[in-house]
Amino acid sequence: MHEITPEICRNYMHYLTVEAPKYKGHKYIQNDHGKGLSSATINMRIRALKVAFNFWFQEEFVRKNPLDNIRSQKIDQDKIESLQLKL
Repeated sequence: MHEITPEICRNYMHYLTVEAPKYKGHKYIQNDHGKGLSSATINMRIRALKVAFNFWFQEEFVRKNPLDNIRSQKIDQDKIESLQLKL
């Protein structure tokens, strides 16, 4: 834990974004679906790591949280077109 740096965390986020196989280890989806996870999945993983490091920091297992300055990825919102009624 003491050897994890912000640079390692950024490299991990890059791996998840570009290289991580989709649905790896999924029980029902066996075929290849490409690489790179969604922003929502990456944000969940980063959020879990932040919670763990915050706990370890409060319990004095680590001296600094390497994820303090790591931000979540922006999630693209799908635009929904409104229905327009003609009278």
